[in-house]
Amino acid sequence: MPQSEGWPFQRLLVDHMFHGTTRVWWSMDPSFNDPQPQQFQLQAGYTGNGNALDWVDIGEPATNAYYLDDDSGRELSGKRLLTHYRVVVTTGRGRYVSNPQGLWGTLNTKDWNTAKEIVRKERLRLQLVSKEGYLIRKMRYGVRSTANTDTLTGEIIDSSYPGSWGTAFKVGYHPPVNIMADFEEQDVTERRGGDNIAEYSTRPAEFTVRILGFPDVAKEDVWVDATNDQRWLIGDIRVTASLRGVPLIYSVRMSLIPYDNVIYKIPVNSLSYDLTDTNHFQPTVGDGCVRVDHDYGGESNYVYQTGDCCGIAGATILAFKKSDWDLGLRVPSAAVATSQTTTNGTWAWAMMLNPGDYMLVFEKLGEYGPDAVLLTVQPPDPGPPPSLSSLSSSVSIADSFGGF
Repeated sequence: MPQSEGWPFQRLLVDHMFHGTTRVWWSMDPSFNDPQPQQFQLQAGYTGNGNALDWVDIGEPATNAYYLDDDSGRELSGKRLLTHYRVVVTTGRGRYVSNPQGLWGTLNTKDWNTAKEIVRKERLRLQLVSKEGYLIRKMRYGVRSTANTDTLTGEIIDSSYPGSWGTAFKVGYHPPVNIMADFEEQDVTERRGGDNIAEYSTRPAEFTVRILGFPDVAKEDVWVDATNDQRWLIGDIRVTASLRGVPLIYSVRMSLIPYDNVIYKIPVNSLSYDLTDTNHFQPTVGDGCVRVDHDYGGESNYVYQTGDCCGIAGATILAFKKSDWDLGLRVPSAAVATSQTTTNGTWAWAMMLNPGDYMLVFEKLGEYGPDAVLLTVQPPDPGPPPSLSSLSSSVSIADSFGGF
C-alpha cells in the first residue's frame, strides 16, 4: 500500500500547449524499489479529483518511462481549461496512481517548494477556523440523460429529475471529496413585531468562503456541510493567492440551496437523505431488469470497506459476466456496468443487470484491491417479497473478497 497520497510519485509536471503536444513528466520517490519492468499510463480528466468518474487513458502505455505525451487534441481551442492529468504505474507488486496535476503551467523547483509551503500553512489555518465539508462536482461531460433533456437542444427540462440529480448527464455528480471551508462572519438579523419569518428573523443565505485550490472547483459545484448536511451552491470564484499563474487559494461566493431541491437527496454522509428512501429513483446504469446496489440480497451486503466501520470512498466497481470472466475478459471495456463508492463505501448509483452470474471487482487505484466477489442476480419476482431464506445464497462481500 502507498506510504502517502500520490506515492511513489514525488512530483508530476505538465508542459501544456493548446496547439501541439502536451508533455507530462515525473520524478519517482527514491524509496520506490518495485522490480522492473514498470508500465506507465497517462490519464486525463476534467475535475482534478482523484475519485472522479471521468478519467480516461491517453495514448499507449510506456515501459520504464519518465514522461508521456498527449497529442490527442483534447484542448485545441484552449477554451475549456478543465483538464487535469495523472499517471498510473503498474509493476509486479501492484498499481500506483499519482496526484492529479492541472494545466496551470510548470513551476521551477524553487517556486514549487514555495507553493507547497503556502498550501501547508493554509491547511493548518483552515484546521483551526474552518468547517468540515464535502465537495460534489457537477458532471459536465459524459452520457446525456435523455429522460430530462430536450431531444433537439439538449437543455434541461426537469431540474428535479432524480435519475440524474437534476443535471443533463446520467449520475449527475462525481462522488464527494473532503474539503474545508472558512466562512466569513455575517450578522444574523432578528426583530420583534411581525410573523413574517423572512423579514423579522433571517439568517444569511449567501457567504464568501475561503478554500484551498485543491481540488479545483467550478461554478455550480456543491459544497456540503459535514455537521448539518446543508448544501451550498458555488457561484463566483476569485483567486485569492497564486504563484506564477497557479491558483493556490480561492475566495468563492456560495448560496444556500433550498431544502426541497433534489440535490439534498444525494447520499454524502450519515446525515444525508435516508438511503433506503432513494431505492426507487437513485441513478442507475446498465440495461438489465434487476436493480443491484450495495443492499442487494441484504442490507450493506456489498459495501466496500476495510473493516466493520471504515468505508472506502472513490473505488470503482466493475460488473463482469461470469462467462466472460472465466474466458479471461477482465479489462474495463468488457464490464457490462460500473459504479463507484461514496464516502461510506456504499454505491453512488445502482446497476441494472439481467439475471445470471457476475463477478464484481472493487478497486481504488494505488490503495485498495482489486478485490473480486461472485454475485448471482435472481430473476425479478412479480409476487410477494422473497423470504429471508431465499436470500441465503447471496454472497457476502466480507467472506468472498480476494485479490486476483
